[in-house]
Amino acid sequence: MPVTYESAVSQLLALGHELLSHRKFDLDHMRRLAEALGNPHRRLQCVLIAGTNGKGSTAAALASMAQAAGYRTGLYTSPHLLRVNERIQINQEPISDAEFAMMYERVDVAATGLVERGALPWHPSFFEMLTAMMFEYFVSAGVELVVLEVGMGGRLDATNIADPCVSVITDIDFDHQKFLGDTLPEIAREKAGIMRPKGLVVLLPQHPLVNETLGTEILERDARPVSAVKHMPPLTPDASQYTASAPALVGRNRFPLVVMGEEIMVDFPLAGRHQLRNLALAITAAEQLNSFGFRILPQHIEKGIRNTRWPGRFEVIPAEAGLPEIVLDVAHNPAGACCGYSLSSGGARNRHARGQSAGGFSGGNCGTRTAFASRNRCRGKRNSGAGTRAPVSGQRRRGGNHRFDLHCRRGPGHSGSEARPAECLSACQKLFKLKSGRLKKVAGCGTCSLACVPISSGTRSSGFTPSFWAVVRCFVRSLIARAASSTALRACGQG
Repeated sequence: MPVTYESAVSQLLALGHELLSHRKFDLDHMRRLAEALGNPHRRLQCVLIAGTNGKGSTAAALASMAQAAGYRTGLYTSPHLLRVNERIQINQEPISDAEFAMMYERVDVAATGLVERGALPWHPSFFEMLTAMMFEYFVSAGVELVVLEVGMGGRLDATNIADPCVSVITDIDFDHQKFLGDTLPEIAREKAGIMRPKGLVVLLPQHPLVNETLGTEILERDARPVSAVKHMPPLTPDASQYTASAPALVGRNRFPLVVMGEEIMVDFPLAGRHQLRNLALAITAAEQLNSFGFRILPQHIEKGIRNTRWPGRFEVIPAEAGLPEIVLDVAHNPAGACCGYSLSSGGARNRHARGQSAGGFSGGNCGTRTAFASRNRCRGKRNSGAGTRAPVSGQRRRGGNHRFDLHCRRGPGHSGSEARPAECLSACQKLFKLKSGRLKKVAGCGTCSLACVPISSGTRSSGFTPSFWAVVRCFVRSLIARAASSTALRACGQG
């Protein structure tokens, strides 16, 4: 008797939440399941995206760009908002109920056989089953490119059996510490597990401890880092000459941007400054796919950006029939909650925020977890003088987000694709050592994401040295933001 959609979903849910079980994560189990299905993942070209915040938004934007270029594009994300089908999409259309049931039956038969033969110690988990179903479905449907969002971490995630053309790492912050580690370097090391030896990885400068860890992992794998800094906006988004006047366009990120030598008009439907980092990563990944047999042009990128659909990310539902305007967001960690709080306090003070705990947040590295995480984002001195290149992104922002994407100034012509990671890392061995309550100056290259505080060629600069009271002020601001977000969650019954 064929499996119905309802029974397939019911049996999947009966497997329970893998994070609540005592199973040890083992990628070999996922490889055995894929082998029993004929290794469908090896017949797909993939982009694999890991990170704490922003990977879902990055994945959705990249998939939309590839679709605009005419490619049959698969998108795999987690978790879902309403129906589990949302996790598996082709050209922005979720898998049908009938196809979902068919894929489940095919994978379940293979999994049951492996358990009976002793090839697996237990039945695959909910996420492992869905991941295997996704690979099988995309192969059967003739998908040309698959954009994969990592479920948790990266190194041991079920999606990591894929062999990606391009790996992408979004903003990293604290989440799932029980499984990934209690420090940013530990978490970053798990996320870096999606990098491949001599493979290509797209990333942006972020927290210095994360930069240092990612830089070390890149060197160990001899990977090729590509910075997305060049695709950050050259001016403040929504500047007066680009502001949308039509009500339907309010809240979109709109600005001109040069992509592959051609200027396009970015019209991104996802609100918030943090989304600009996610978008820059997606554009850079799309550009790099041209090295792997794809043909994605600036006009495709422009259209794909405009047509991106990713609900529940600071999504505004207009007021009507006596109901207030509502903002929906799915922040899942303190960094994501601070992004939403910053947006709501800055541009939507009178809106009623209804948080959802479904996960899949698309934010940036805006929030802080501890005083240590916040002190490197406090107001500090910026270097000035001859040869200084102004930060393209990460200028001091309202709402507690103080990120600095600085650039290497060790000599003319040293930037972007010309930067060599080995040089940058060797210059940053003493990254952010504390001494007498102040941060020591370090050298490095923010362009290739391996440091964030520059030193000019031949002379030592003042660097980034916040005072003790600046650290205190920043920490207090982070506590206020976290308290405000907790209050908002309690108000809507989520706290």
